[in-house]
Amino acid sequence: MGRPLGSKNKPKSPMIIARDSADALHSHIIEVAPGADVATCVVEYARRRGRSVCLLGASGVVADVAVHGAAALLPGRFEHLSVMGTVLPPPAQPGASGLSVLLSAG
Repeated sequence: MGRPLGSKNKPKSPMIIARDSADALHSHIIEVAPGADVATCVVEYARRRGRSVCLLGASGVVADVAVHGAAALLPGRFEHLSVMGTVLPPPAQPGASGLSVLLSAG
């Protein structure tokens, strides 16, 4: 079985997008001030814009890290190795957003 004899892929006309959709994916750079809480800055950015944020990466050094669910602060400087996650603006359910961070104490 297979394709009928003589059949072939029909050429497709190119897709032309005349304008951006309001829901189109846009890249942004968020610069977090020294001493500011990174997660809070990203959440506030999403809330102010009323948009979901898909965090694909980060670079830089953070200090005095508070781990979610832990009662202690990790003192010192840490290099970002990997950061990813999704932040949803209200009225998203609590716990619908999350960030995954991999740090190195160098």
